[in-house]
Amino acid sequence: MDNQTTDALAALAERIARLEESATEASATAASPRATPFPFDLGDSADVDLVTYSGHGIREGDPVAWQMRRTWEEVLGAAEEGGPEGGGLAAVLSALASGPRLRIVAELVRGPVATGDLAERLGQSGASQGSTGQLFHHLKELLAQGIVHQPQRGVYAIRPAHVVPVLAILSAAMDLTHTTGLAPQEDRNPS
Repeated sequence: MDNQTTDALAALAERIARLEESATEASATAASPRATPFPFDLGDSADVDLVTYSGHGIREGDPVAWQMRRTWEEVLGAAEEGGPEGGGLAAVLSALASGPRLRIVAELVRGPVATGDLAERLGQSGASQGSTGQLFHHLKELLAQGIVHQPQRGVYAIRPAHVVPVLAILSAAMDLTHTTGLAPQEDRNPS
């Protein structure tokens, strides 16, 4: 091989290495949460402390869309109204504070499911009476809080209007864990 070919191969190898490095960086960025760095444009609400969430998608062939904006005081007031126990907010969060219930909710966000199919999806098909009893126990807790409903006998679902709020709760919980790659708050916004 002559020097010109060797130089061309070395240059090509260097370009490939840079492309691979750039692809790895892009992949890591895509996998991380889409957090907007502070400060960001607050628009007309710059003078109000707001919590906003929204989402959209298709469920059972129909569009689902939701956007909610609440002031910090509304949210904090709702937490305080329940007294030391947190009232309705604590009950909803408590109903979701179970691995099996989260799995049930995840299945039902995808669409209504008959009890037998739900048991099968959760790995409880052919399950003992105890396992089936546990499924019904978890469904009862989710039904009591209005997270889940029965559109017909033996079928469980999440109301279309509740899909995005449920996903928002789960998304917010992801942001509270260290599994999302977000640094702790004090590291993200140094004073």
